[in-house]
Amino acid sequence: MKIKALVTALLAAAAAPSFALVPGAEGNSNPVLHVYGTGATAIDKQLKELVKTVCKAGTLDIFSDDVTKPEGNKYSAHYCVVSPTEVPGLTATYNLMIHKNSNGGSFNGVGPVADSLIEDQMVIQTGAGFCGTAAAGSDAGTPVWACNKANVDNTKIPDFGIADVEPSLWAKLGQSFTATNLVSTAMNGNTFGIPVTKALRDALQTAQGLPSGSEAAADQPNLSRADVASILNGAITSWDQFKVNGVALPANSLVAPVNKRVQVCRRVDSSGTQAQANVFFHNFPCDAGATKTGNDNTAFSSTADGKTADDNLNPLPATNAVVHAFEGSGGVSDCLNVLQDANAWGVGILSLERSSSKYRFVKIDGALPSLKNVANNTYGEWFTSTIQWRAASAPNAPTGDKLKVLELIRNDASSPTILAQINASFSQSWTSGPGEVGLVALPYKSSVTNKVFSVANPVATASREGKTGTGAPNSCKTPIIVGNAEI
Repeated sequence: MKIKALVTALLAAAAAPSFALVPGAEGNSNPVLHVYGTGATAIDKQLKELVKTVCKAGTLDIFSDDVTKPEGNKYSAHYCVVSPTEVPGLTATYNLMIHKNSNGGSFNGVGPVADSLIEDQMVIQTGAGFCGTAAAGSDAGTPVWACNKANVDNTKIPDFGIADVEPSLWAKLGQSFTATNLVSTAMNGNTFGIPVTKALRDALQTAQGLPSGSEAAADQPNLSRADVASILNGAITSWDQFKVNGVALPANSLVAPVNKRVQVCRRVDSSGTQAQANVFFHNFPCDAGATKTGNDNTAFSSTADGKTADDNLNPLPATNAVVHAFEGSGGVSDCLNVLQDANAWGVGILSLERSSSKYRFVKIDGALPSLKNVANNTYGEWFTSTIQWRAASAPNAPTGDKLKVLELIRNDASSPTILAQINASFSQSWTSGPGEVGLVALPYKSSVTNKVFSVANPVATASREGKTGTGAPNSCKTPIIVGNAEI
């Protein structure tokens, strides 16, 4: 019954006219409940949609450091009314503001949470120099305010963190934090993939005998796992070295690239998106002797980082592949966009909620990164995302009504019905309808056992945590089928 009520509220929020809940002009006497979060940028669109499930319909305003990206690049906040109707067990009705710092990626959703470290948050204040005096945009009818990310509060300890991978993977990577301070829980499965600039996608199509420029799912080109690993770690430095049927790839391009240098748009090492790619393509750090994606070796700038993007091809390393590293997923997306505009071929690492007219996700080992292929276990680049906060025995542990809000967000993140609503906001050029890419519920968290995948109930059929979820998330494990699967 609760899931049905939440979905009804989510749909109503999309349809109902919104009235502003603006700091200082709330028009009610509710106390303000602030909740501060840090961590993965790949989860930001998901978090934005999850917040809608806990808000009173029509009361949400979004505050972002980039009005064109309501989920934010580095900072965001969501402000709405919540009551015991939306969050069972609340002791009062609140004006709830959920803040998010996405700097640095997933590890910042683990280490600073475990050790109560201060992480800055964007100041949410209306007026000149802050978030303006009126909403500058909208997200499906929800007002979006454009805020100045230069104004930050350097006093806040995060209440919760979100990561694309489990905390224990960061320990394997040598990151230090007090693991015993954390309550960490699996949320859902998040699908990642390899986007390439559109010109590169078109050249791959020609080389593989597919119609160049076609957006049909069947016509998307393929890269093997070995191909991707070789591109990411710098083993292939020039597209002339990448041959299909004995022919160098640039010869298959209808428009010759401005240069033949391989360019990689990756995330920084504290990113869970980067960590999962290192595991999936390089088996790093699961294999102590493995290598990983090449290190940043250029001064490439990203508009998402508040810099200019006119130095996208300068300076180039003398002989190596060009590797650009970014704090957030927005930087990777911008990197690919700029490279496409410059006709320089690029390869990136992103989750499937990202899309652009200037890059496309390719097949890996013959399978598109669709939820159907995740569920039938032909597409393997998906990992268990986690949410964590401090244990009751740790300093600064969330309690009371704040904890109830966090528990509801955690639980909603596991619901196939709610995930289907979130997935409906994601699409790729080759999808034929809503809900085909994005997030899957973990089989041990759902009573749904689809034999044939359903976008209405997106549930994986395999698990890294065991049939009943009693095992801890472990990205180094191969998922094992625990439910019905249509192979």
